[in-house]
Amino acid sequence: MATQQEIAGKLWDALQQDRFVMLGLDGADAAVQPQPMTLLMDGNHSPFWFFTSSETDLARAVSTQQRAIVTFTKKGLGLFASMRGTLVVDNDQAVMDRLWSPMVEAWFEGRNDPRITLLRLDVSEAQVWLNEGQLLAGVKLMLGIKPTDQDGQDRDTVDLD
Repeated sequence: MATQQEIAGKLWDALQQDRFVMLGLDGADAAVQPQPMTLLMDGNHSPFWFFTSSETDLARAVSTQQRAIVTFTKKGLGLFASMRGTLVVDNDQAVMDRLWSPMVEAWFEGRNDPRITLLRLDVSEAQVWLNEGQLLAGVKLMLGIKPTDQDGQDRDTVDLD
């Protein structure tokens, strides 16, 4: 069974390799459905950053601090994560300059596009599931053996600060 530190390390590695997540506002009355976003990090810790346009439903909904949820699935389905926290507009120019890239620029009309909005997610809780035993479960199924819920699967709450 993996330790909390090992699980967190695997999450950071996965997020470095594949930064696509689903980001939405948390709560039953959330008017904005989760949508695909590119997660940017400034090291292996919270906060997470997202560039978006001021014209999106998400940016308009985040006029004040909002509870948000991010879900992530690693390619190959070896890791799943659900993270909650506070989402705010934070157009800190120094952070924007540090995180700016050709990939971000492709979505805007240059670095001075007035629609550029930077969202900051301060993660307060994260659940991570390692599903590294998928192969074992598949072999068991082929042999007519019912896989158990715990075959190669670890789950824990991790600290992302």
